Amino acid sequence: MVWIKGCKDAVIGLFESTDVSSLVFELVIGGYGNKKTTLREKFVGVNMAESFDPDLMINPNQYTPFWIKWTSDTVYLRPGNMDSNGPVLQWTRHDTVSVRYMAFRTGYECPVKVMWNLTCSKVDITD
Repeated sequence: MVWIKGCKDAVIGLFESTDVSSLVFELVIGGYGNKKTTLREKFVGVNMAESFDPDLMINPNQYTPFWIKWTSDTVYLRPGNMDSNGPVLQWTRHDTVSVRYMAFRTGYECPVKVMWNLTCSKVDITD
């Protein structure tokens, strides 16, 4: 789970390594002036999935919860928690990957705040 508060452009990157070029999924929540949320394969790449649903946007006045899940080839984004009934934005890659790192960055011109609640399964985190 991640809670996000801001006016636009909350960007989450999922990576195979600490090298920025190993980006395998990019989630842009509230992009395009907080009008569209997208999933990408590369940094500022082509939108592989997108939604204009207001439930998948961020709010500058309060934290909005989002549930993010990934497998070796698919990423999922939903407002609320994993038990919520909100819309799901998902995209499946043509290949398989191993996500080991996550990063957050803001977009442009306005601050974005984030709070994480991470749960890992099937992975032994030792470093």
